Amino acid sequence: MTLAIERKRSIDSPLYFLLWIKAAILFCFSKKLLMNTLSLLIEITKSGKKYLPEQIITQINLTG
Repeated sequence: MTLAIERKRSIDSPLYFLLWIKAAILFCFSKKLLMNTLSLLIEITKSGKKYLPEQIITQINLTG
């Protein structure tokens, strides 16, 4: 019984850490994408443009 529990833990630990690493990577990527989009929107607002140029729309579509 103890051996079975130890085997289960040894299998679950790497999987658990991989899930944490994947979650951290996704969080960092999402945060970076959000910050880039916010800075882009702030620049557009400061410049007074109401409509996005085609180049900016292409950049948003490529990153998101």
